[in-house]
Amino acid sequence: MNISRPGSSKVRTNEQFSTNGKNKLNRTKITVVVRKRPLTDNEIARNDIDVVEAVGDENTIYVHELKTKVDCTKYIDKHSYTFDRVYNEQVNNRELYEDIIRPLTENIFTPGFKCSCFAYGQTGSGKTYTMMGSENTACSSGLQGRTEHELGIFELAVNNIFELLEQSEHENKEVYVSFFEIYCDKLYDLLNNQKLVSAMENSKREVVVKDLTERLIKTREDLLSVISKGLEYRRTAQNSMNDMSSRSHAILQIEIRSRIISTMKETSLQSPLSPKFITYGKMVFIDLAGSERGADTVHSTRQTQQDGAGINRSLLALKECIRALHDQQSSHVPFRQSELTKVLKDVFVGNAHSVMIANIGPCYSCSEQTLNTLRYAHRVKELRKKSIHRSDTFHSDKYVSKHPFSRKTTAPASVFKKDGSSGNESPRSCTEEEFEDSNLDTEFKDDFEVCPAASGYENTPEHSANISITEDNPSAMAPSPQIEQVFGRSSIFNIPGIGIVNTDTIPEADLNKLKKYLGEYFVKKQEELASNHATHLGVLCECLKEESLILKDLLKKNYCRESSREYIQELKGLVRRKTESLESLQKELTEIEELVSVMDIIGIR
Repeated sequence: MNISRPGSSKVRTNEQFSTNGKNKLNRTKITVVVRKRPLTDNEIARNDIDVVEAVGDENTIYVHELKTKVDCTKYIDKHSYTFDRVYNEQVNNRELYEDIIRPLTENIFTPGFKCSCFAYGQTGSGKTYTMMGSENTACSSGLQGRTEHELGIFELAVNNIFELLEQSEHENKEVYVSFFEIYCDKLYDLLNNQKLVSAMENSKREVVVKDLTERLIKTREDLLSVISKGLEYRRTAQNSMNDMSSRSHAILQIEIRSRIISTMKETSLQSPLSPKFITYGKMVFIDLAGSERGADTVHSTRQTQQDGAGINRSLLALKECIRALHDQQSSHVPFRQSELTKVLKDVFVGNAHSVMIANIGPCYSCSEQTLNTLRYAHRVKELRKKSIHRSDTFHSDKYVSKHPFSRKTTAPASVFKKDGSSGNESPRSCTEEEFEDSNLDTEFKDDFEVCPAASGYENTPEHSANISITEDNPSAMAPSPQIEQVFGRSSIFNIPGIGIVNTDTIPEADLNKLKKYLGEYFVKKQEELASNHATHLGVLCECLKEESLILKDLLKKNYCRESSREYIQELKGLVRRKTESLESLQKELTEIEELVSVMDIIGIR
C-alpha cells in the first residue's frame, strides 16, 4: 500500500529495492533490523546460556525469559518480535551490508538523497563491531566464530562508493567525510583534536554542525586513516559488561559533492574563476553509546556512572521524540531536548531513509536489556506506519486529531455539506481527499464514517469554548456533557488512530472491527505503560545512587557553604528528574484509564 503524506510530495515509501536476500526487502522510510551476536568466551566460561532464537526466514526474534511465580515455581516466558530483517550470529558484517545497506549506498549519487544508519543496543551487544569492524573493538577476539579481521559498515559503504566513482558518469564527484562524537550532551570534532563544536539550524531549518572539520577522501586508505584518528579520541571506559564500552555517540557523515566552475556572468573581472560545489547525496552512520543499567556501573568511578546516566538521558530523549512522532499527541516534537536528537532530526523528518540496527546479546544474564532493546526497536518500527511529513512544530488545529488528546472534538468543516434552505449542515460521507486533509488513518478510512455534527455548533464562540480540550480537561475519548447535550446521546467518541466515530450509526461489521482495533490498541498501551513504569524505576534508582553520593560528599566537607550550594543545585536537578519521570508515568496511566472507560461504554470485555 502506497501512502502519501499530507503536505509532502507523492513519495513511494514502500518502493522495493533489489537485495541479495531470499526475498525483496519492502523498503519504507524507516527500516528496522535486529542482529544477534554470538556468545563471548567470558559468557561461556561462566556457563551463561543462550536464550535468544533468531529465525531469519520468519524475520522473528524469540526470547525465552526465565521467570519465577509467587509460589517460587519457575517457568519460561516466550517473547516474540517481528522486524523487517533478523540476523543470527552466523551472519557477518558483509552479508548484513549487502542485504540492507548497499541499496541505500547505491542511491547516494541521487540529488537530494539522504539516508542514515544507526546501531542501538545494550553496552557490549556488538554495535561498534557492526559499525566499525573487528579491529576497532576489544571483545571481537572473544566472539565465537570470529577469527579474522572483519570490515565494518563504515568501510564497506565507502568501498562501495569508490567502486561507483570509477564509473564515467561519476568522475567529477568527490567524497567528503566528517567524524564527531556527542559526549555529555556536547559535540566534539574527532578529526580536530576533540575541538568543541556546536549544532545549529540554518535558514532552511536544517541542522548543521558549525566549524566541523571535513576531509576529502580520495582513496580507501584515506578513510581508514580518518576512522583510526577519530577513534583515538573517542571516549571509552570499562564496566562490568564491556572492557571498552563507548562513552559517547559517534557520528560519521559522508557527502557526495560535484565540483563545477563558475561562469563569467557569475564572476567579476577582478576575481578569477572560482570552484563551486553541488551536494548530491548524504549518508550518516551513528554508533550510539550503549544503554546501561545502574548495576553495570556500580563498581565504576563516579565519572563513569555520570557518563552512563548522561547516555541514558540522551537515549530517553530519542525515545521521547519517537513517541511524539508516533502518537501525534503533541504539536511539538522535542528535538532540542538533547544534542543527539537535534543532530538526528533529519533522520525522522523530511525525505530521508533510515536503517536502525538493534544489536542484542544472546545470554540469559542480559535478557532484560535484550527485551528492552527489542521493545525500543519495535516502537521505531511502528513509527513508520502512522508517521507523516512534519517539522518539529506541527500546527494541527485545521485537522481533527486521530489521537485521544485532540485540540477539538468536532469533525472538520470540510466533511459536512451545507443545506442552503435550512442554514444547517447535514452529514455525508467524506471523500478520500478529505480524509487525507483531516489526517485520518489510511488503514481505517474505508471502514468508518465521521460522525454527524453541526458546524454551527463548532463556530459558536460559547460552544467552541466549552468543547475545546484544555490541559485541565484533556480527555477527548469519553463522551463529554457538551456532546450529549447537542446530539442527545453518549455514543460519539474520538477514537485514537481513526477519528470521531458514532457507534450508533456504523454497521455491526464495522463495530466489530472497531472493538477488535480497540482491543489491540489496549494491549499496546499496556505494554507502553509497563515500559514507562520500568523506565521510571530506573530513573528512581539512578537518582537514589546520585543522592547518596552527593549527600556523602556534603558530610565529608562538613556542610561548608560552597559544598552546600553544589549540594542544593544537584539535589534540585535530581528532584526535577524524578518529578518529570513521575509526570510522564501519570500521563500514560491517565490515558489508559480513559481508554478502559471508553471500552466499557462500547461493551468491550
